[in-house]
Amino acid sequence: MNYLIKFRVKRELRLLLRYNNTQEIGHSSLYKIANCYYILLQAAAILQFPKNINVQLIYQDLQDCYSHSFVEEYLLNWAHSEVTQSIKYLQFEHNSVLENNSRVTDCAGVLIYRSFESLVDIFAILNYTADSFSDGGKFNKTDSALRQIEHLCSQGAAIIDLGVESTRPGAAVMDADAEIELLKRVLPRVLELKPELGFELSIDTYHPETVLWLNDFAVDIINDVSGNLLLEVVKPILNSGKRYVAMHSLSIPADPKVVLHIEDNPIDHICTWLNNKVETITAGGCDTSNLILDPGMGFGLNIAQSWFVARHIKKLRYLPCEILFGHSRKAFFKHITSNPAADRDLETAVVAAKTSPYVDYLRLHDLEHFNRITPVFNQMS
Repeated sequence: MNYLIKFRVKRELRLLLRYNNTQEIGHSSLYKIANCYYILLQAAAILQFPKNINVQLIYQDLQDCYSHSFVEEYLLNWAHSEVTQSIKYLQFEHNSVLENNSRVTDCAGVLIYRSFESLVDIFAILNYTADSFSDGGKFNKTDSALRQIEHLCSQGAAIIDLGVESTRPGAAVMDADAEIELLKRVLPRVLELKPELGFELSIDTYHPETVLWLNDFAVDIINDVSGNLLLEVVKPILNSGKRYVAMHSLSIPADPKVVLHIEDNPIDHICTWLNNKVETITAGGCDTSNLILDPGMGFGLNIAQSWFVARHIKKLRYLPCEILFGHSRKAFFKHITSNPAADRDLETAVVAAKTSPYVDYLRLHDLEHFNRITPVFNQMS
């Protein structure tokens, strides 16, 4: 069964796919006309479309009551030829040109883009710190932080994840008062940029006092690397429509000596922990539709366990909530490269492209290599 779906926000499509996650669903590239995305989905059985997911069904096989334009018909045929890899696909591709990370064609004066974008959204890391493990001190002045936000958004970041406390191994623990004082320096200027650049703002914090202080600001996501904020703190976040990230962790800051037992299956352990987190938050009367889960790469996992989790990340696809994968420049890359942390963006990008079909968000320091590698995976998939 073929379905042509129209939507504006990639998250809405991911929610639709998660709602139907018992099915194996094939899909085309993302296509774009003006500010709208389109995608062709192929499923063996009938898809379910919940009312709270904001997508528009443009076309479905065996239905003749759908009205779509000539341009959308052209897009549908292009997408169908891509999914089926028919010979017609060669003609569509031959008639297109490269532009804006896409293949684009002019149809009756309207530009149709076959985008090389992934379905994920990027959490771009902004460390307003002096001692983060790979870029501490580079962006801990307001002007340099704002320039980095502009750079990350120009690369395609959807979310800026702002943190002012380092959680690297050996980092000094910062109390909430000191964290709030640092946020006061930079947060107002960051918020001024939001409407101009169109990003969402995540604050990386595990201090309940900081979370409560942030209630008065236009913050979209709280990224809790401890995964242990109390329910009375989490509930107002989720029930106000903001998102909350709960990360699996055995220690904050990360401690290489505090890891799972080597005989434990790390992906099974993490799945159990994340499922228990969902059950606890649900039982507390929270709206879990805005809950995001993070397996916590580098927090409670040794190098071998981290690679095992990365290789088996597909198992997290069956959890009931969205998944954030934060592996950027982490120490587990020492298993395959001697490059220092700041020079691991290529390795990070390959893992990101490989895991992107199974997660909803990727947390990255830089997008340049990811943007170059993703089109290759798009062409070969």
